Amino acid sequence: MTLRSASVSTVSAGPSLAQAFVAAAEAIGRVSGGESLNAALADLKSRAPARTLAAAAQDLCYNALRGYGVVDVALERLLQKPLTDSPVRGLLLTALAELAARRTPRTRSCIRQWKRLFCSGTRARKDWSTR
Repeated sequence: MTLRSASVSTVSAGPSLAQAFVAAAEAIGRVSGGESLNAALADLKSRAPARTLAAAAQDLCYNALRGYGVVDVALERLLQKPLTDSPVRGLLLTALAELAARRTPRTRSCIRQWKRLFCSGTRARKDWSTR
């Protein structure tokens, strides 16, 4: 199953974190395309199979867009070439924002590596994620 085929209505197994990320990715992709967040969320709420899914996706959207500047720069530095697929870009922005928001020892280590990347002004090496 690809992100493009995993719309809010097709992901099964009840409201889950994966569904919330897919829904948030769709909404953020639409916002990146020029639509307002309110319109994207209203559409999501009308299509979501459960209110809890819409609420979780809304929370993920707010978190990702609140830290958009930092997360967008981080994503650009981690990519080898620009990403044009809006839903995939939305998913990565959402995931990076959640990672940055969580303060566990493992995520602090990732954030330290991000800061090293930002300070060096270089793009991430292709093998960075495998370390």
